Amino acid sequence: MDSSGPVEITGRGEFPASGLFTTAAKVDFDCTYVNGVRLTCKTGVSGVKFIGDAGWVYVNRGALKAEPAALLLETFGPEEIHLYESRDHAQNFLDCVRTRCKPVADVEIGHRSATVCHLATSR
Repeated sequence: MDSSGPVEITGRGEFPASGLFTTAAKVDFDCTYVNGVRLTCKTGVSGVKFIGDAGWVYVNRGALKAEPAALLLETFGPEEIHLYESRDHAQNFLDCVRTRCKPVADVEIGHRSATVCHLATSR
């Protein structure tokens, strides 16, 4: 959903009563997109877990788990979606300045991702 946003957001956040920042310190929210995909975001959990009809995949800075474990052995055909791979975001950015390609952490996609967080945690 890199070029669109959620059509519905529900949830809650805990905001500090005092201090320098007014950003929610803890969140638990759900976003629903026009195609029916649901995103759940909860603080206090490290990594990311993708849950689908056939199981789940968990990723956290080098850790990779799945249930069923056979999901990790799946291969993707040439006609299926392949993610952009980068093992060094800083080098990827410099390479893209030279080649004029879009980097793995593209500014527009980053903006869309941050916007979901802002919408979900606004008062």
